[in-house]
Amino acid sequence: MIKSWMVIGALTLLVAFAGSWSTPNSIRWFNRLTRPRWLTFEPAIPFIWTT
Repeated sequence: MIKSWMVIGALTLLVAFAGSWSTPNSIRWFNRLTRPRWLTFEPAIPFIWTT
C-alpha cells in the first residue's frame, strides 16, 4: 500500500519539476510583473505567516 507521505512527496516533486519548465514567454511575463505600491511590508511576510 502506498503511504500518504509518498503521494505528497511525489506530487510535490511533480509540481516542482513542472514549474521549472519555463518558456521564453513565461519568463518575459514574469519580468513584466510589478508589485503594488501598498505592498511595503513584504520583508515582514515570513514573520507574519509564522506567528
